[in-house]
Amino acid sequence: MNKLVIILFAVVCVFFIGYLLISTKKSDETNRSVQFNGVIESVSYDEKGIPFVKLNGKEYYLDAGYNFEHKLEKGDRLCKENYSNVYKLIKPTGEIILFKN
Repeated sequence: MNKLVIILFAVVCVFFIGYLLISTKKSDETNRSVQFNGVIESVSYDEKGIPFVKLNGKEYYLDAGYNFEHKLEKGDRLCKENYSNVYKLIKPTGEIILFKN
């Protein structure tokens, strides 16, 4: 009986780990395929410090693999090219900050 429980637990763990890997890969692909260029209308951060920004009327949840250091502010221009891993932040002063993963 104990062997059956251990085997069942191991199978469930393998499926769970597989699910996590697949969902992480899909999430990364989705984040990489996003393209935008616009002025930040609003910005908020989740409990982990990952920003949500609103550009051109659309809200984006930015990738967790970056440290934006709370530098994103309303009025800044944020750009990201399709399948690029670089976010370009342009401050109203002309200062350019690149965030690379």
